[in-house]
Amino acid sequence: MRPGQRKSGTWTICVLGVLASAILGVCGAGGDLASAAEYPTKSPQLIVGWAPGGSSDLTARRVAELIKEPLGRPMVVVNRTGSAGVLAANEVIKSAPDGYTVLLVKIGQAVLQIVRGTAPYKTEDLEPVAGLSASPILLVVRGDSKYKSLKDIVEASKAQPGVFRFGHSATGGAPHLAMELLASKAGIKASHVPFQGSSEGIAALLGGHIDGQLLDPPGEGTQYLKTKEFRAICVFEDKRIEALADIPTAKELGYDAVVRVWTGLALPRGTPAAVRDKLAAAAEKVAKDPAFVKFLTDASDVPMYMNPQEFKALWLKEQAAFKPLLESLGLIEKK
Repeated sequence: MRPGQRKSGTWTICVLGVLASAILGVCGAGGDLASAAEYPTKSPQLIVGWAPGGSSDLTARRVAELIKEPLGRPMVVVNRTGSAGVLAANEVIKSAPDGYTVLLVKIGQAVLQIVRGTAPYKTEDLEPVAGLSASPILLVVRGDSKYKSLKDIVEASKAQPGVFRFGHSATGGAPHLAMELLASKAGIKASHVPFQGSSEGIAALLGGHIDGQLLDPPGEGTQYLKTKEFRAICVFEDKRIEALADIPTAKELGYDAVVRVWTGLALPRGTPAAVRDKLAAAAEKVAKDPAFVKFLTDASDVPMYMNPQEFKALWLKEQAAFKPLLESLGLIEKK
């Protein structure tokens, strides 16, 4: 072969190979687009990290029911309890990113446990879909308690650090951190007593074993407020909420301690944007549905719709905000 001469056969094969790969790539992309356009062709699973009958489960089941009309199919609620929601989140993260395995995500899974290092995943492993609601955190004492107000608690705690014993449902959880944040703002120390759930804390408060209890959701203590067995001290919100309109916020009492247990939807990383957006649009309609708003109000919860971008921004903002507090409490695990 003379210098510069091409092997025409080899050249032709190479060109055809490149063209074939390009065509297959376009077809593959088209298939993904077609799949996204058809989504959902079956009912997605909504994975809940808490037991049936609890507030998270009830919210999930209401969402699963109301999303049928805007999405075209209802969701099937699946409870995967354990590790304060981490097992459920991990299951979703490891599932196929096709939109058929959805996580009912809460602040603990997407913020607190990631910051603490107790979750085996990172923020980017989850794809935010929509914020749906928020559960206010309420501090209550017994009706016959010597603590008549937040001022009483602060003054007693300054005179005797740690004298006020408050119960909560999980160390490092949002209710625990709400009281610790208030204590840091007030320059006091309070003693925390963790329980397995709000029901245990309520029983301990009724029995006089603790001085106060953080309720999440606040509806769990409604009957005791009505019978005057409990007295509400404050709610950890930036403004009063409709269902608890006669209860002051910590902020209006002089302490900027706003902590809420929000709930939303998330997908595993890698889910096609078209699928996420379709689910997000359906979730928005659920969040604004009067039936869902009434369901939340009746449970003393608050509507909190956020689109995917707003929801992700909330995750990152709260991770940064809670990290110093968690560090000061020694609740970040060292690797």
